[in-house]
Amino acid sequence: MTETRKLKTEADVHELAETLIARLGEGWQIEFGRLSITQTQNNSLHRWLDELAKRLNDAGLGVRGLLKLLDGTFEVPWSTSSTKEILYRPAMEAMTGKTSTTDLDTVEPSDICQKVGKRVSEVTGITAPPWPDRFNNCGRE
Repeated sequence: MTETRKLKTEADVHELAETLIARLGEGWQIEFGRLSITQTQNNSLHRWLDELAKRLNDAGLGVRGLLKLLDGTFEVPWSTSSTKEILYRPAMEAMTGKTSTTDLDTVEPSDICQKVGKRVSEVTGITAPPWPDRFNNCGRE
């Protein structure tokens, strides 16, 4: 019999401990792993990327201006997609070894955004948006 439990609170841990003690003689194999990124977190990630792209564009910093990747005299505006692929994904892969945001656990998305935002702020002086949560909407009304 396989049983999976999500432990999010101290009460969840105590409940599991009581269950294990009550069933001590049965023998157990326990595996630990972080929960996968939630849909809400995935939505928050994309909202954050979109807001960062807008702030970079509002500051007049195109992709070439920040990363010096393109030649020419025009700037390419940031988008959610370019922000994700040029800034977020390389940081994600370096920090986690994962290649897809759907493979992230519940802690990693905001940690990666914090590191990306800090570095963008250091280089550009632009304050990166806060991680969206139920209390803020990443600067949106």
